[in-house]
Amino acid sequence: MQKKPTAFPELPCVSAISPGSVTSVNTNTRNHPVIRDDGLLQVFLTEPNLEAWRKQSTISLEEESANKRASRVEEMSIPSDLLEKMQTIVFHGAAL
Repeated sequence: MQKKPTAFPELPCVSAISPGSVTSVNTNTRNHPVIRDDGLLQVFLTEPNLEAWRKQSTISLEEESANKRASRVEEMSIPSDLLEKMQTIVFHGAAL
């Protein structure tokens, strides 16, 4: 019997996850530039009892964009034709 590779042995449903899926999740979370530092995702992937964790933890449900302003440098990096590009993407996406 082949042992399933997993970095999340405490994950309750790990026996129902295929070895390829576990490897894929591990690789993608470890190598992704943003989600590798996402503490909440790490808790979700490793915490055996999310309900108990949630009761003892405080999570901010405030939308990041509601209290975060773009700096002048960030604003300058926004392309002047951004709206046009987004409309093109939406239009082409709807046509598919």
